[in-house]
Amino acid sequence: MKKIQTITLLTIIASFLTNPAIADSKRGSSHDAHNHNEMKAIKGNKQAKVKGVINKINAAQKQLNVTHEPVKELGWPKMTMDLPVTSKIDLSKLKQGDKIDFILKQGRDKKFRIIKVMKQNAHDHHDHAGHNHSHHNHSHADLEGGEPGKKAEVSRTIKITASDKMRFSPSAIEVKDGETIRFVVTNKGEMAHDFTIGTPKMQIAHQEEMAKMMNDASHMMEHNDPNALYLQPGETKELIWKFKKTAKLEIGCNVPGHYQAGMKGHVTFKK
Repeated sequence: MKKIQTITLLTIIASFLTNPAIADSKRGSSHDAHNHNEMKAIKGNKQAKVKGVINKINAAQKQLNVTHEPVKELGWPKMTMDLPVTSKIDLSKLKQGDKIDFILKQGRDKKFRIIKVMKQNAHDHHDHAGHNHSHHNHSHADLEGGEPGKKAEVSRTIKITASDKMRFSPSAIEVKDGETIRFVVTNKGEMAHDFTIGTPKMQIAHQEEMAKMMNDASHMMEHNDPNALYLQPGETKELIWKFKKTAKLEIGCNVPGHYQAGMKGHVTFKK
């Protein structure tokens, strides 16, 4: 009987030592916990290295207006944004048009800030001696959906807000053919936004123009298009527009990446 018990005990011990699922159970549990902690750190990582171009420097508010490449770590498309910088960054060493690599980090207040800036190699820069202004400048004949309206013919005012959630409010409007409307547009976000009235084709063309100007950051942004407004954070501007019935008319923000992120709305003509 004792011999049988001894053999049984030895069999159990051998099985324990040769079965990885049993022998490593305690160690595996520790390993899984270690990986879980790493996954949490990766999932909660709110820091990213980004490439971009400086459009504007606001030393008083300690922020940079930057057009940056897509940020995969954060799921951001290519966009133009006003980003705050930490006090450690010397803005006097930067200038408009600089191509930079920078590190973004989210603080406890959930806001992203630039914590480090590195200029890209000199051969990546263009010589921009003598800065020029780039203009959006279309003739009225190029426009669809209406024309600039006269103040005396305004029938009503529509107030619109633009936000960093990539939305206009209201996001859709109803108008009458031939109606002249005064739009009062306020940017309530912390980054620049655009308000353009036009067909999808016009919106795309406007996006391409803005992207070209922002990529060549030595050129100052100026909007001379009668159907568009460019608004800095907190800025309010007005646009008076006389509508002409057109299929698929929209309002849209054409700062790179914003329209694609959903910052657009439909214009419907009442019967």
